[in-house]
Amino acid sequence: MLAYFTNGTRAPDTSYRLRIPISRQNRCVLTENDHQTINFGTDLFHRCNYIPPNLTNQTSGSVQNYTKFCQDLQAGLYAQLLHGIYPDISSSEGKSYDKLNLYLSKYGNPINRTTDWIRVRSTNVILDTEPGSEAPASTDTTESYFTCSNMLINVEYRLYYARTRVREVRHQAIVHDGEIVFGPRVNLRFRLDEEIRVPIFIQVQFFDLTSSSVAVYS
Repeated sequence: MLAYFTNGTRAPDTSYRLRIPISRQNRCVLTENDHQTINFGTDLFHRCNYIPPNLTNQTSGSVQNYTKFCQDLQAGLYAQLLHGIYPDISSSEGKSYDKLNLYLSKYGNPINRTTDWIRVRSTNVILDTEPGSEAPASTDTTESYFTCSNMLINVEYRLYYARTRVREVRHQAIVHDGEIVFGPRVNLRFRLDEEIRVPIFIQVQFFDLTSSSVAVYS
């Protein structure tokens, strides 16, 4: 399993594992005991429906309240898509995922030495794009809906590794680089009387940078 840490945390232990939600009855579940880990060298594609807890779509009908609803919904989506990863609050752009305070273990779980960790980059982050909303609209006399705009529901973890000799160990797989690719922003439309259910997509890909002539384990 890939271990991680952020500046200011204690030395890595079993609680610092990259996690993604599991799906139960097609619903996203991500807790201390119920989660899936990102394992070294294992690609995966995961989809589940996020149903926000303690978040309803009952508002007074003002644009401000719908905007706050959409922002809270996006915060919940981030917690599922980017477990343990938080925006850089020191950024000049405000809270931004443009720079990640996230480091991954080169070997899986080394001791906390600077040389044994790599900083993860973020790609395709759109700055100055906060979730917004459109006021409720009605197509007939019985159905009304509102829209949350600029919502992120898809991320991809890309990890680049190569096999090399480390001391007496031949063909040791070492992570050399990592990035989190943010998917395109989408607009989500909800009926006023429906249960909020948002599909999210998480992909993990490992890329072997070792040349084909030496890409075989001994």
